[in-house]
Amino acid sequence: MLVFKLLLGISFMDKKNIILIATDGVRADSISSFKNFEKLSKQGTFFSNAMSYAPYSIASFHAIFTGIYGNRNGVDNYYGVSQFKMDNCKTLTSYLHEVGYYTIGDIMNKIVVPHDGFDELSIADPTRDIFPKHKQIIEKCGELKKTGKNFFAFLHCDYVHNSLIRDVVKQYTDFSKEYFENKKENKKRYESYIQNADDYLSKLMDEITRQNIQDSIILIFSDHGCSLGEKIGEKVYGSFCYDYTIMSFGIFLNNELFPKREFSQLVRTIDFMPTILDILQIPHDKRKMELDGKSLMGFICKEESESRIGFSETGGLGGPYPSPEAPNVHCIRTNKWKLIFNKTPKTYELYDLKNDPEELNNLFGSKEYQKIQNDLLKDLRRHVMRLKEWLKQK
Repeated sequence: MLVFKLLLGISFMDKKNIILIATDGVRADSISSFKNFEKLSKQGTFFSNAMSYAPYSIASFHAIFTGIYGNRNGVDNYYGVSQFKMDNCKTLTSYLHEVGYYTIGDIMNKIVVPHDGFDELSIADPTRDIFPKHKQIIEKCGELKKTGKNFFAFLHCDYVHNSLIRDVVKQYTDFSKEYFENKKENKKRYESYIQNADDYLSKLMDEITRQNIQDSIILIFSDHGCSLGEKIGEKVYGSFCYDYTIMSFGIFLNNELFPKREFSQLVRTIDFMPTILDILQIPHDKRKMELDGKSLMGFICKEESESRIGFSETGGLGGPYPSPEAPNVHCIRTNKWKLIFNKTPKTYELYDLKNDPEELNNLFGSKEYQKIQNDLLKDLRRHVMRLKEWLKQK
């Protein structure tokens, strides 16, 4: 931490305010087509390949807020909130609250993120536009800054999610021919949803500037992506672990800290939380579970250049093998390769992502790729076993 503080000339006493903007359901491969997403990605440090722990919001956000994969923090399924290991995991908001930040947020529903450490947390009305409420939060942040109080704001942008529920989830099944045979129409409809999120970003950033809090650390990201009909059995997300749902992004904005640069190396959304702790020099609470995420400042300070390994898993509400109470699809991903284990039918899939980005040609079992396959199997087993290893230590 000392190295990058000295490199960037940041004072140890300069506690930055934090604004997290989650654009729910926005695919990583779509944002370059939208004016404000594209503009913002060029104004800061853009991690264009950030892998989500889960292709649905509940498990994804709990992993992001703790920096810990859901198979260890307890939230590894759609109904897993009651199993959250609150006593052993510390959230980003709890860390910030303890060092004097006023923590405020607005979320899509009451179970989507852990509530620990929030001073003020509101639940959005899905029938109303979220922007007026988010504008109020930004105004409050402006007032807090004037009084010298540090703040953390979490803004959950649900335009894409709510539109998908209305127009896709409630209209089609995971096997509707009408949906899967009309990918162009699906894409056009989906892009109209992202346009709403893009317009929201423009207005929100204007308000952040108006309140003179643009010197905050601002992180714009997505919790997961979305299907446009690529694979029969998954009309939106949550059933499989293909890249169109598990690949996300992160845009870090702050002129003092983040250079205008894109990093295309594979990182993970669980890395966002330890990055913020690193910048603020907040040490990991050793009484709590070890983090799976790692600060991204190594890339920014040119101390790190290799892609990381990402782990993702899910159990769908629908799809061919529903399993909402426990994950039954597990995957390990590098910058080039992905291995998927489908637990219910007991099948494996191996993809060369550089030459087969749409994941159409399953190479599992091929003698030519035996070493790659075996290495990935070891990595996948290690990730799945990490909770058991931790429990043994306890």
